[in-house]
Amino acid sequence: MVVNGATVDDALIPALARVVGSASLAHKLQSAHRFRTGVVNLSSAERTLVLAALDGRSPALVELRAQLVAHPAWRDPTRIS
Repeated sequence: MVVNGATVDDALIPALARVVGSASLAHKLQSAHRFRTGVVNLSSAERTLVLAALDGRSPALVELRAQLVAHPAWRDPTRIS
């Protein structure tokens, strides 16, 4: 799945949805995963929530955070992919 421009392993999406701390964002991610949407665009506030939620998590999610911040759309909070 592509999350705001960055390719993310589909298997990590449910784990990400569990830790984001926002019911609406969790629902957005779960729905995209369930319906195999393929692409999910996030607002800058949602990107901030995702990155904050990934701090200090399991090794797989820490790796996901590193992967996301390596993508230009995740480094610039004003950029929309």
